[in-house]
Amino acid sequence: MATANPAREVYRSAPAGVAAARAFVVDQAHAAGLPGGLVEDLELAASELATNAIRHGTPATNGGTFTVSFEVIDGHAALLRVDNPDPSPISIPNGTRMPGVDAEGGRGLAILRGLGAHVGIVPGGAVTASFDLARYSACER
Repeated sequence: MATANPAREVYRSAPAGVAAARAFVVDQAHAAGLPGGLVEDLELAASELATNAIRHGTPATNGGTFTVSFEVIDGHAALLRVDNPDPSPISIPNGTRMPGVDAEGGRGLAILRGLGAHVGIVPGGAVTASFDLARYSACER
């Protein structure tokens, strides 16, 4: 279940890029033999992080792209990373508390944390979501 190098794909910062990123992550997760519940959570994470890359980055009409990386680390964690060149500032909410009902965004990363993902920001515009494989293995036995 370990990968030596992350698989990477680059997508245009447009809605079609989100769908393609989701499909890429699902294909990689299936190829790694990950349990179904984790594949579903990774699909949601890919959708959320790719959407954030579009929302907070350079639009496709101005040549914007984002890069999706996926890897399984030593059979212990699945790591999804979305790099977004030229991002606007983005913050990660603490915990799983949802924003108010009038808020236009801010729910996705809280949902990922609610699924048990560790969500982080890497300097330079990347957002990561990592999932503990042991948690899913125990649930799907």
